[in-house]
Amino acid sequence: MHRAFKFTLLLVMLWVGPWMPAGAQVSAIYDQGNNALIRQLERLQTTASVLHIGAHPDDEDSALVAYHARGLNARTAYLSLTRGSGGQNIIGAEQSDALGVIRTEELLQARRLDGAQQFFTRANDFGFSKDRTEASRVWPENELLDDMVRSIRTFRPDVIVSRWNGSSADGHGHHQFAGYLTPLAIEAAADASQFPMQIAEGLRTWQVQRLFVGLRSAPDTADGTTLSINTGEYDPIAGKSFFEIGMQGRSQQKTQQMGSLELRGSQLSLLQLSSLSFDVSKVQQSVFDGVGTSISGLFRFELSPSPLFSRLVLELESVTQALLGEFDAFDPSALTPDLVRGSELAERARNAAQSQETKRLLDEKITEFETAIVLAAGVKIDALIETETLVPGSAATVAVRSFMPDDSPARVLSARVNVPDNWAVAASQRQELANEAGNRRQDSAVAEAYFLVQVPNWAGVTQPYWLELPREAAAYDWSEAGSEKSLAFASPVLTATVVLEITGREVSVTREVEYRQLDRIRGEVRRRIDVVPKVSVEPATDLMVVPISTSSEPIDLLLTVRNNSADSVSGTAQFSLPPGWALEPSFIEFSLEPAPATSTFSFQVTMPDSLQAGEYQLSASAVIDGTVYRQSMQEIAYPHISTHRTYAKASTEIEVVDVSVTDVNVGYLMGSGDLVPESLRRLGVSVSLLSDSELTTGDLSQFDVIVVGIRASQTRAAYVANNQRLLNYTEKGGTLIVQYQQPDFVEKNLAPFSVTMDRNVRVVDETAPITILEPNHPVFSFPNKITTEDFDGWVQERNNYNFTSFDREQYLPLTEAHDEGEPPSEGAMLYSRIGTGHYVYTAYSWFRQLPNGVPGAYRLFANLLSLSKSPSQ
Repeated sequence: MHRAFKFTLLLVMLWVGPWMPAGAQVSAIYDQGNNALIRQLERLQTTASVLHIGAHPDDEDSALVAYHARGLNARTAYLSLTRGSGGQNIIGAEQSDALGVIRTEELLQARRLDGAQQFFTRANDFGFSKDRTEASRVWPENELLDDMVRSIRTFRPDVIVSRWNGSSADGHGHHQFAGYLTPLAIEAAADASQFPMQIAEGLRTWQVQRLFVGLRSAPDTADGTTLSINTGEYDPIAGKSFFEIGMQGRSQQKTQQMGSLELRGSQLSLLQLSSLSFDVSKVQQSVFDGVGTSISGLFRFELSPSPLFSRLVLELESVTQALLGEFDAFDPSALTPDLVRGSELAERARNAAQSQETKRLLDEKITEFETAIVLAAGVKIDALIETETLVPGSAATVAVRSFMPDDSPARVLSARVNVPDNWAVAASQRQELANEAGNRRQDSAVAEAYFLVQVPNWAGVTQPYWLELPREAAAYDWSEAGSEKSLAFASPVLTATVVLEITGREVSVTREVEYRQLDRIRGEVRRRIDVVPKVSVEPATDLMVVPISTSSEPIDLLLTVRNNSADSVSGTAQFSLPPGWALEPSFIEFSLEPAPATSTFSFQVTMPDSLQAGEYQLSASAVIDGTVYRQSMQEIAYPHISTHRTYAKASTEIEVVDVSVTDVNVGYLMGSGDLVPESLRRLGVSVSLLSDSELTTGDLSQFDVIVVGIRASQTRAAYVANNQRLLNYTEKGGTLIVQYQQPDFVEKNLAPFSVTMDRNVRVVDETAPITILEPNHPVFSFPNKITTEDFDGWVQERNNYNFTSFDREQYLPLTEAHDEGEPPSEGAMLYSRIGTGHYVYTAYSWFRQLPNGVPGAYRLFANLLSLSKSPSQ
């Protein structure tokens, strides 16, 4: 894969890396030093580009992405229709949009390793879909097609690799929809009459040459339309195969348990050339066979190339081909004169070109040459700020530092900090950042400059751009996102640019401004910069469930005000209530020290007599110097991703429900993470989270009910080890409620009696009819009378991982539900009497319904909790 060159180092020296997103927790180890320079020299010889398309994060063939980006050195990207917000989360309790933020970040971490770029459409992942018909009914096809065409016209790939073919063989309905849309998007991208607003914005039509579709198995015969690509090919520069690199990236998708073995040896990816391709000529080794991706391939875009252009392109091709042979790993800077010559040739060729596409590709080459020049010169630029968060009206110091070896041919000409419109920035006389003061060791830069950045009072908060406007059904509203559309996140708030002179050529290097901190366990950690409100207002809960029978009793509400600024603040905190409601006290005055100071205040709310069941909103706010703050802030932080913050209106929803629950003491065995314990506390029951030690040696008899969280069999080894102890607890009179588990639950023999789970039988239509099989059973009769109306208003799905068969002499099926056109399924809620206790396996999605305040879900779960107190038991 790599052409011969003078490589006299056994270990690649890592001196400098290209631009990296701030705060990213995965080191871009393949984009640093000589490793990065060698790849850049190879990249200079090709114009190849490939776009992979799938429906979700984790759909992509990670090894093939790495092979295309790092093996063929093609410009490579992955377009995911969704951000995966409808999936599960094995590492925490985040769901929906917050999960989408995490999974977007996980893809970016994967891309830092495999070397590709990342795009999205505005589609919201509404959960599992069994066929394309449902996906078509929910998703706005034209809007998603618009987004796919935008990505194609922006990225301009020679080849597209679709993970899915659009047939039922793709499984998931989202997969089928992605496979169905991909050829439509290719056709539309080449047609100026399709999505003309994009043309008006400055995008141009683009003809993709080939469409390949992923295969699960090799065809019986080779006919020139199939490719078998060995992604296990060893890369001597990385010291790994492309498959290993791809699996490193895939393992960053931790929320989905995508940790993967980095297998060595031959590993094959299989592709089929689609008959819908513009170019259907036969292929043998590469998706780019015959496409014309060499430098001289630029002639395909020039209708009548001038003699000057022809001469310059051939000379440029000769220069790029010679660079690797002249490269000396011990002295990479010796290559800078040839790189400068190449960049000048590329500029002259660009000026002599006639086609816009040729000019664009040569602009790419100029950028690649300049990146290679910086790498060869050993230059590293660092831009650091003294605080992770900025508030409107604040100021902070930024240090821009340049590092290079003593013998580097580079020198710094100037530095600047780039700020948003209407922000102010000026040179500062500071000589250190506030957060670095007192450090025993300091950076020792060749050149550094300090700047003071002033944030205007009207600056908006930083959050994922697709969440700034309310979501419309199954698609995000990014109508105001401008050029950010289809990107993972918006551009950084602050960047810094250093202008260098290297071997007679001026080169500009731009880096994101980061906050650097020391974690005594993890070491150096870098964070992105966010603008946050001066204060955030955080009700203790966004949902309270109040039984209508207790609605006459006062409700205690807690409200936390958090100071995010470097100054002390004073003001008042309060709730606004529906008419007829009373708040005591009506407001509370507060004073807070500088960040991260917080204060929590207690209010009592009294509801009017004869209150009807329903939803009621209580809005929280803080008033400081006449400014009203109404936003709550959620920080999304995990060690493997960059930290992000999302915002919502600070409010508590009061859900008045006709529900009763007996006085029970509940133990909750958390699984992969959910919000069910908080939901149960809203019913007024006592809930204790069970630790491993309590599960192993604690007194379980103190609990009337023990609830097992979702996927506990995968995440809690102590649960698996002590399952018999829980069954013994049940036999002695306890109630054990097991929420949905995956097939390993059956494989580990955790069910008390015989069951099977051959596949994931689930009901994805949240409106699918429910048949109550045992209406007189306490689950449906005590203390709340349950009817099919209690299954109205459910969200996303009915259930997951139903048992496919079970011992009907030991288990009593309580419900039946199935998606349209599918056979009946009675394995979603099973009851068994064990000794004097009660055992329930329930695959219904309580982890979604309860946090969303679905009244019927609370009524039904209250009955499950009350089983031991039922008169009929």
